Amino acid sequence: MPIFIETLKNDREDSDSVCYTLEALYSVMNDKDSEEDSHELINVPTDLGAQFTEIFIKQPENIQLVMEFVDAYEHHLRRNALRLLTVLLVNQPKDTQNVILQCPRAISKLVDLLSDPREALRNDALLLLLELTKCHTTIQKIVAFENIFERILAIVQSEGMTDGGVIVEDCLRLICQLLEANPPNQILFKENNFINRLLLILLDLHLNDTSVQLKWSAQKVVNVQLAMQALLLLLELTKCHTTIQKIVAFENIFERILAIVQSEGMTDGGVIVEDCLRLICQLLEANPPNQILFKENNFINRLLLILLDLHLNDTSVQLKWSAQKVVNVQLAMQILRILVSPRNKNQITRICQSVIHDCGLLATLCGIIMANGVPADVLTKAIYAIADVIRGCPANQQFLAHVIAPSDPPQPAITVLLVSMVNDRQALAVRAAALYCFQCYVAGNPDIQSSVIMTLLPKSVEHNASITDGQLLCGGLFSNDVLSSWFSSVALLHCIRDNPQLKEELLRVMLASNPDGTPISLLQQCFQWLIQSNKSQSRIGILQLLCTWLAYCPAAVRRFLSPSSDDQKNRVKQHSTATDGTSAARGTNLSALIAEAASSGNEESEIAVRGMITLLTCICVLFNPDDVPGFDR
Repeated sequence: MPIFIETLKNDREDSDSVCYTLEALYSVMNDKDSEEDSHELINVPTDLGAQFTEIFIKQPENIQLVMEFVDAYEHHLRRNALRLLTVLLVNQPKDTQNVILQCPRAISKLVDLLSDPREALRNDALLLLLELTKCHTTIQKIVAFENIFERILAIVQSEGMTDGGVIVEDCLRLICQLLEANPPNQILFKENNFINRLLLILLDLHLNDTSVQLKWSAQKVVNVQLAMQALLLLLELTKCHTTIQKIVAFENIFERILAIVQSEGMTDGGVIVEDCLRLICQLLEANPPNQILFKENNFINRLLLILLDLHLNDTSVQLKWSAQKVVNVQLAMQILRILVSPRNKNQITRICQSVIHDCGLLATLCGIIMANGVPADVLTKAIYAIADVIRGCPANQQFLAHVIAPSDPPQPAITVLLVSMVNDRQALAVRAAALYCFQCYVAGNPDIQSSVIMTLLPKSVEHNASITDGQLLCGGLFSNDVLSSWFSSVALLHCIRDNPQLKEELLRVMLASNPDGTPISLLQQCFQWLIQSNKSQSRIGILQLLCTWLAYCPAAVRRFLSPSSDDQKNRVKQHSTATDGTSAARGTNLSALIAEAASSGNEESEIAVRGMITLLTCICVLFNPDDVPGFDR
């Protein structure tokens, strides 16, 4: 090693000696080029090159010596110097980076090599820069301000865009590396209009030119993926930078991305389709101008084509759900959810909901949830998408109300969803999605709310042979499955939310739950279940329902504070610890709740139950009609 270093110092005019020295140092330090058999024969450590590297870079002037030959006149000297620096960076990246950073104009020299007309030198410099810029933000910034983006994109163009070989791949990897977690470089990239240059790479695919026979080599696939990754990375790391997203959108990127999706086989496409759909999601998320642009250019109809490609109604097609297909379909539905998200401006959401209904996308989504063999992940996403599309939109809510599932006998789709919700054998994610869909189904629609509650009233039940939505909810409400009970409680409270008239109608609901067959009111049955149940989640659900029911409804409060005589007897037996028989019989419901609220217990579930009981007690006070004996304000 000392002899090699002396040669570099003293014989720099002898280009042959220096060239052989650089080659020798490279061979010594490059473990990858060593033969495996020789290691076994002479017991050479596999990391011998790394050990020599550590010795070499202990003296920073050694790297400075090598850097002096980077801009030498002789071609072979420059190449060997670049190769040696690259292997030093591979073996000891952090220390070598810091030494190069201290060398005057070292980084500028290396970046300048990207413009060298000799391709071999340019390619070696590209490999070196990939190693030099790894995980070092300072070097990344310096390199970026040396106009490296312009030089790299020029190489990509000269190498044939996406049809280029591994050189194009390395260029795109270097762009990704310079942008990742580096806001100054991202701003520089945007301000110099390099986004437009990146889009030219995707435009070069000629997807809309039917006269061009498009061939996708393995290298081309990698290059397109990296180009997409650069855009995805730029957008992901600048999520709050709506200006960048607007610029990208107005460069007709939606058309280009959807063309890629179509050329790649729609939902059967690979990871490129996934990247395309993710990019659309990011461009639309919380960006009203892009959402309007997407809608006005009829791209929602293009999404319909993606979902229709599933061939769910074609029995002659055997549908295969690969893992990638599941992801692609989920992302297509995620785009729909972004367009109708409650976080959007209300006007945009309403317009998109109407377009989704009119173009047939809502019907297609309903077809997906009614089809057989759909994976649980896709089914869950489809239910959520339907929920967002119908939320607060009476026309879409009515559309779902009239969708009939192809079952035997046929049932409304919303009834099938409720069956899934209260079915303890169904996947939890699907049950939660069904609950959310039902909430959106009744949200802000008194007519839909009333249609559900009316199925619980005596006249409706008598004339309906099949099970109704209301009966499903009541059955789930008092189920031993805690999730069924909680889901049903939440679903039922949304049926009467902000609707005092329906709260009073619900007081008429009677259940034949007593041992002697005499009916008991739904309100009193809820209270009995609350007292008897030892499962916190069920109790919290019942309390949520009672709080919603009694709030702003004095009639319900009156009924709650004035139980029937039979119910009073039952309450007295259950609470035999009461010392005053008269007070126990009078307002037993409230007395029992206050007693529990005052009890001790430190578990989170117990604290939550006591908090809900306290809230219910306050509601009874606040909305007290002042006509219940012994319970005036």
